[in-house]
Amino acid sequence: MEFYIIQPGDTLTSIAWEFDMNIERLRADNGLTYDSELAVGQCILIMIPLVTHNVEPGDSLSSIALSYGISFEQILRNNLFIEYPYRIHQGERVVISYNTNKLKQIETNGYTYPHINDDDLRRTLPFLTYISIFSYGFTISGSLIPINDETIMERAVQYDTAPVMVFSNIDAEQRFNSDLARELFSNMAFQDGIIQSIEDIMKQKGYHALDIDIEYVRPGIEKVSLHL
Repeated sequence: MEFYIIQPGDTLTSIAWEFDMNIERLRADNGLTYDSELAVGQCILIMIPLVTHNVEPGDSLSSIALSYGISFEQILRNNLFIEYPYRIHQGERVVISYNTNKLKQIETNGYTYPHINDDDLRRTLPFLTYISIFSYGFTISGSLIPINDETIMERAVQYDTAPVMVFSNIDAEQRFNSDLARELFSNMAFQDGIIQSIEDIMKQKGYHALDIDIEYVRPGIEKVSLHL
């Protein structure tokens, strides 16, 4: 890992060429977009590859990952230019690892709506420990309002990302509803039925955790409680 100070005439392309690295990696590591302009004196991060692999006939990302003892997801994280359907070509250079020391491990979570674009989902999942799908709601009669989460659940399994069920007081119009919050907190029988429905969905679909997001609670509820 190095830091580089932008000089007059520098471009991302020239810097990537100088350090023999992929320009998409350079953009991602520095939070830059295609429209970003470099300023003389600006400091940018250079991640220098430690181990690379030149793609040979018959190679696939899975076979390369297996031969180097790393995960498929790590290959994707190290090579941002590779997008779904993950085709690689003879002569391309794939980064196996970078010349940097890992300081600590972190867990990451991202929130998504069910209608997320599949390409965006596939690009993001390799970087997530958890993905929280927003959101199951419920009705005043005590029924959960389902969401179309099947595709995201399938992708999460493919990328070894743990899906998190999000439950909130949104109604059929996808709006936060204060009356639903009041009923949930004040009616224990109603609450018990909702919790049982949540448990059933989590077991049925394979959710790993639950995120409860109750908003727009009006003043006046003397006692707020949720028994899980």
